[in-house]
Amino acid sequence: MFRRRACKARSTPVRADALKLESMEMLLREKLAYNMRVARERSGISQRRFGMMVGLSRSHVMDIESARVNITLDTLERVAHGLGVEPWELLI
Repeated sequence: MFRRRACKARSTPVRADALKLESMEMLLREKLAYNMRVARERSGISQRRFGMMVGLSRSHVMDIESARVNITLDTLERVAHGLGVEPWELLI
């Protein structure tokens, strides 16, 4: 039988600018996810086929399009190239 550990209260307060940065990152990740999915669907390419085109697994493509994961700049470039757009276009 497993025992749960008691959670400790946070001893230092969270800085407001850290929360703002965290929310900005989520918004950018969500923009990327939306723009990537729309561009891929407009091209009529499945997640599986797109993943094969750019060297990613279907599950990783799904995770990116669901805004569940952060991606590297290298992956952003590969995704943009596969969609025929500039990397910055996926972030606006």
